[in-house]
Amino acid sequence: MLPKGWVELGNHREADSELDNIVNEYRLHPDVLEVRWAIYASQKNWEACVDISETIIGLDTERANAWIHRSFALHELKRTQEALDRLRPAVEKFPYVWTVPYNLACREAATVTN
Repeated sequence: MLPKGWVELGNHREADSELDNIVNEYRLHPDVLEVRWAIYASQKNWEACVDISETIIGLDTERANAWIHRSFALHELKRTQEALDRLRPAVEKFPYVWTVPYNLACREAATVTN
């Protein structure tokens, strides 16, 4: 089974094991990194999630999910203002991706309630 399939089934350990079988030249592919992000998120390893998101954005700035994932991980690290600041450019970059303003609104609400 593909690693993404294991993640969708909630078996992050098996997904991680399958990722170890990927040849080195593809380990930094954004699709592979997105699966790795999901694994680390399931473990609540938010620092690693931020790093992975940053890497994905560096490789492919057109992946809106990487911007959202970075914001979520920063928020989980109690760095909500930074999450907001780093997500704001995505609103103009991805005007048709509704999850960007939604996540921005979530982070804004979190700053008001804290």
